[in-house]
Amino acid sequence: MEKEPSTIFLESSDESDVEEESVWEDINPEDRLVRDRILTRRYHSARDLTHLVKAQIEREEEEQRQRLAESDTRTDSLATITTVSSETSKTSSFMYPPARPLKDNGSDGPRFMTDGEIFPVFLPLKRTKSEPDLRGDEDEFLYIPQDFNIAMEEIEKQKLQIKDLKEGKKMEDIEHVEEPIGRTTASEERSQMGSVPKSARTKHQEAEDKPTLAELALEAGRKYVIYPKKKKEKTKPVDMARIEAIERFLAQRPKKLKRTNSLPEVQVPVERLLRVPQHVRARTRRSIPDLLHFDDYAAKRGYHKGQDQREWTRDLWNVWFDEVFPASQSDDEWSMSDTASEQAEKSQAKRKLSIGSIISDSIDNLEPLADSEENVEAILLMQDEVEKLTQEIDNTDKPRAFDFCRRGAIYRKLGQLMNAKNDLDRAISMEPLLLDAYWHRHLLYLLQEKKKAALDDLNVLLKHSKHHPGAYRSRAEIYRRAGDVTMAIVNYGQAIKRDPNDHEAYYRRAEMYEKRGEMLLALEDYSMATKLEPSKTEAILKHGLYYFNNKTWQAAINDFTDLLAVDRNSSEARTYRGRAYAKLQQWNSAVEDLSAAVHLDPMNSIAHYHRGCILRKLQPKKALQDLSVSILLDDSENNVEAYLHRGILYTEIGKPEDAIPDFEAVLRLDKDIASAHVSLGLIYMTKFDNYQNAIRKFTAAIKVDPTYIRAYVCRAEAYHRIHDIRNSLLDFTRAIHLRPDIHHFYMYRGKLVLEMGNLELAAFCVRHASELNAGLGQSPTQQAVVQSFLKNYDKAIDALAAATRQKPVAPLFTLLGKTQMKAKQWSNATENFQKALGVLKPWSEKESWPHEAAEVNYLIGICNMEMRHYLEANDAFNNAIKVDSKNAQAYYQRGLSRMRLKQPKGVQDFNRALALDPTIFQAYLSRAAYYGLRGQFSKAILNCNEAIKLQPNSVRAYLYRGALKYHIRAYQLAINDLSKAASIDSTCALAYFNRAVCYHDSKSYQKALTDYGIVLLLGDQLMLKVLINRGLLYFDRDDYRNALQDFMLASKINPKDRKIHHTVGLCFHKLNKLEEAVQAFTMALQLDQFFLDGYIGRGNVFMDFGHSIGNMYAKHDYERALHINPTCLPARVNLAYNLQVCGKYRQAWQQFTTAIRIDPTFKPALEGRAIVNLQMSDTFASFQDISASVKVTPTAELLTNRGVIHQFMQDRVNAMRDYQAAIDIDPTYALAYFNAANIYFHMRQFKQAQSYYDKALEFNPKDESALLNRAITKVMLRDAPGALDDFKLAVKLSPYSAHMYFNRANLYTSLGQYDKAEKDYTKALSLQPDDALVHKRRADVRGKLSKTKDAIADYKYAIEIQSRKRATVDANSLMRHSKASMLAVH
Repeated sequence: MEKEPSTIFLESSDESDVEEESVWEDINPEDRLVRDRILTRRYHSARDLTHLVKAQIEREEEEQRQRLAESDTRTDSLATITTVSSETSKTSSFMYPPARPLKDNGSDGPRFMTDGEIFPVFLPLKRTKSEPDLRGDEDEFLYIPQDFNIAMEEIEKQKLQIKDLKEGKKMEDIEHVEEPIGRTTASEERSQMGSVPKSARTKHQEAEDKPTLAELALEAGRKYVIYPKKKKEKTKPVDMARIEAIERFLAQRPKKLKRTNSLPEVQVPVERLLRVPQHVRARTRRSIPDLLHFDDYAAKRGYHKGQDQREWTRDLWNVWFDEVFPASQSDDEWSMSDTASEQAEKSQAKRKLSIGSIISDSIDNLEPLADSEENVEAILLMQDEVEKLTQEIDNTDKPRAFDFCRRGAIYRKLGQLMNAKNDLDRAISMEPLLLDAYWHRHLLYLLQEKKKAALDDLNVLLKHSKHHPGAYRSRAEIYRRAGDVTMAIVNYGQAIKRDPNDHEAYYRRAEMYEKRGEMLLALEDYSMATKLEPSKTEAILKHGLYYFNNKTWQAAINDFTDLLAVDRNSSEARTYRGRAYAKLQQWNSAVEDLSAAVHLDPMNSIAHYHRGCILRKLQPKKALQDLSVSILLDDSENNVEAYLHRGILYTEIGKPEDAIPDFEAVLRLDKDIASAHVSLGLIYMTKFDNYQNAIRKFTAAIKVDPTYIRAYVCRAEAYHRIHDIRNSLLDFTRAIHLRPDIHHFYMYRGKLVLEMGNLELAAFCVRHASELNAGLGQSPTQQAVVQSFLKNYDKAIDALAAATRQKPVAPLFTLLGKTQMKAKQWSNATENFQKALGVLKPWSEKESWPHEAAEVNYLIGICNMEMRHYLEANDAFNNAIKVDSKNAQAYYQRGLSRMRLKQPKGVQDFNRALALDPTIFQAYLSRAAYYGLRGQFSKAILNCNEAIKLQPNSVRAYLYRGALKYHIRAYQLAINDLSKAASIDSTCALAYFNRAVCYHDSKSYQKALTDYGIVLLLGDQLMLKVLINRGLLYFDRDDYRNALQDFMLASKINPKDRKIHHTVGLCFHKLNKLEEAVQAFTMALQLDQFFLDGYIGRGNVFMDFGHSIGNMYAKHDYERALHINPTCLPARVNLAYNLQVCGKYRQAWQQFTTAIRIDPTFKPALEGRAIVNLQMSDTFASFQDISASVKVTPTAELLTNRGVIHQFMQDRVNAMRDYQAAIDIDPTYALAYFNAANIYFHMRQFKQAQSYYDKALEFNPKDESALLNRAITKVMLRDAPGALDDFKLAVKLSPYSAHMYFNRANLYTSLGQYDKAEKDYTKALSLQPDDALVHKRRADVRGKLSKTKDAIADYKYAIEIQSRKRATVDANSLMRHSKASMLAVH
């Protein structure tokens, strides 16, 4: 058995080496290959040893070839050896140098090789270098940007190029389609084996055969190279007219073929690519297939009875298939003998090259993508790089895998696909872990539509490198195109995890989610894609379409508005937004958007259609034009509604003959539209008296929709007109069965029954209809008037209803409607007013309405306003104005309705009403309210002034004006107006409440409290608002007890308001009632589990408990808040402070850092991280954070903190500057004075220190530290009485501070007052017993007082304390030393 090279090389080693080799043989083969590749890598220190291995491998290969040669015949031995050696030289040069060729002795016989040719040549050993040459070449390196998106764009362009080539648009060989294949001789075939045909050679390969510019320069004797000028390719202008003609042609509806008797033979020139051989063509063409005449065809083709028909047919099929689709030749066929090749040539001479065979061939070379000047320059650079890499590979004994990988990648960009494939395969074979080679080869496979191979390369790449977002993207794209949605989503998710800023990955994953039906996840990804790439209009459009399809109109409008902010010329977005506006009945906005969509895209049939539908009532001609244009643009079944609405519009304007074709077109496109059948039937029945056709259409509508009541009613009317009463009665009965609550159907049926002579059944139908129609009783008119006066509206309504039935005249209907308005029966009143209009309606359309119709329409508008049917009210007021154009009240009410509809023209109606009647008080107030809503407070105030001129005692006008003045922060003027309103009506609680709000904002708290109290005394109408506002006022004044009482009452009134419970918790927290505060916050959280302020407030309370359990609960609350909203900065900062209190400075620092990343200007986070950095002894980082916080908004507190950090950094000068800057910002900030005084004290400037301590105590008299330091400063200034006074005050403020007594005792000692000094030392020791210094000082004082025993006892105890501390320090140092030594041993 043949040994491996590594085994042969190790045979000369000693036994230990053999043992090591046996160990290596047990490892994984893949790891063993890696080890062999590392050992054979091209380092200078191992150069000589690799030659030995190569020589041995060559020797083994040569022996193998000799064994193969001996097995063949002697006559062919030489040729076989030559062929094998040549092939070996081609393949072995990949890794090893080529073998030496055999010498030719000039004889044709066989020759045996010598020992020198067979055995390897072992070169003498040379001194090697132990250090490899890792520097590499220092030449310039070409960097080519190649991310995933650029690679995909190139691949798509190259795919289009391949498609064009396959379709025959750019293939030059297509001219030889009909030339026979087998005309080449055997010698030519052999020559073609080693050379590439000219038809397959690319322009780049032909350019390589030409001399380079450098060679031309050397031939001419020049020492420089002249580059040819680049010629810009002239692009032909696009013929837009031709493109539009093509689009119109493609938009035409396909014509259906009808069955014909025969197909005429038309002599049309057939394109060369589509020509078929003569013997394949059918001589006769019939409309009936030839399969029906199989017997005749079999007789003509020589079929004999007894043969198997299937086998006979299969033989015919095989012959035809071989003629049309010739078989491709394999590589083994080229090694056939001459006889076999001649037979193949004869058989192939009969075949003809077909179009399909050419198209099926793979394309190995493409033109470089030179679509711009930058790409042309890049192509030239890449070609130079290829030449450079080729030269390096050819000049190197053992080329590097990286060079092949790089050259293969550049070949792919240049379109040389085969060369790229070979180089990348070779790079992978040399270096199986060269992941870039897998990446570029997978791109090549994608270009060649070899998705499985590309997926395999990606799997290998991701197996060894998990952090490659492009690989996940590419794999996701492969799964997406293969239809595997789940795997595509998983890979897009991995790509997003590696690159969170990849908006395209979010968009693609959203498409996959949408395809799988998970729309919420898709919407999140669409939103993320839009956030990362605001110009990604496709994502915004998909987001808006989801809301549009789910009828969430306002959200859809917002999305389409965002899209238009990015792309103002998007016709599709404007179309959808206009349709959404139409659904919300915002007609003006809808028409504007649809008109813009038509302007941007005149071919937009949908926009034309919807605009026509909106304008159908107001502008019928314009609507007709839009519908017609929509039909011209799209006459398919997708636009069938346009035909339907245009037919209805033609009917309404009195053109039934034009409406009929439209309805027929609707039915041709979709026979299931019942309304089209009914509309056609009505035209036939009412316009042409063609009742039979009408009945057929109505019947067709019922077949389409058996529940369509209108079809039954219309067919019943048609039957009645042809005197088919029985069928008419049946149809009305069916209509009643479907809608038993409509009285008109009973009336119609009663009429029919009466005509049939059944009086009793007719009376029953009428009586039943009267019961459904709110009663048809009878009463005198006078009684109705009396009952109305007595406010017995029910009886009055009954009487008037009876009167209108007896005498249905317009005044009675109007009076009945007014009575119903008084009874607040708005719907019934509207019905009666409509009846009055029906009576007042003129017989001819040319006649004008009577003047009474204006009042009736006005009353109808008032009823609709009360029912909040603002659109119907607007129409009613319009009708009233048409009848009486000087009706000021109608203008005013129409303005109100337009305000309710959010139409901007409402204020114009107010203006017209005031122009007609300047005394309309309500119009001024309504106009003031309109201007106030728009923020035009000055205009609103002027209208209130006019209203007050008309009615000087109007409380409402003063309330309006006071509220408007409050909005412009003219609090005193607002208070004057509200006081005037309160003086006019002392029971108006709203005036007192608004005045209290003004007092509150102007910081007149006592007056505000008084007005809030008055509001509570007037009633409970505003009680909740008063309690909340008054509680906030108390809270601002730090009166937490009263605030708590108000919020507790408010929580009883509205126990489900989470904010009230939260404020109660804050009050308990301020009062240090921690358990009650926790309960209040818990109640708020029970009402709303996602209330962030509740978790933060409860966490703050837990922190104030001051023990570890409280800190743990606080941490849990902060983490819950962050789980709900990870961007909640207060929760994150409080969590950081919690971690700081627990001593977890690093985690606290991370939380502060996260908060700063979310908002770099968040001061609490910057300040908190500065404190943590200071605690971690990182003063410079602390200084940076506090400086950043100061840059956001400099405050006295921040500047003081930065000064403290400067002091830690021993920079007292800058510290003093910060303290002075803090004092400049806030001259009352005591801490800045205190710290500045400390600096003066350390610099021994005691007078300045004393003055600053005085300032600090002036603004904070309870600061015991300032008193203590000022006392020490006075001691240094020899002001003993003043120092004693300060010590006395400091002791009162902090009676449990030992250092207070210690410092005062030192002063007494210096003054010789040893008795007082001994008392203070004793007090200090009672507070801090184990202080050796205090014991020593007291011993000194006792010695002065002749208390020798006590002094000696103090000295001994001080020595004992000091020795104990030293022993503790020595023990700690010893433990640290022993621990370090243990670590060293390990």
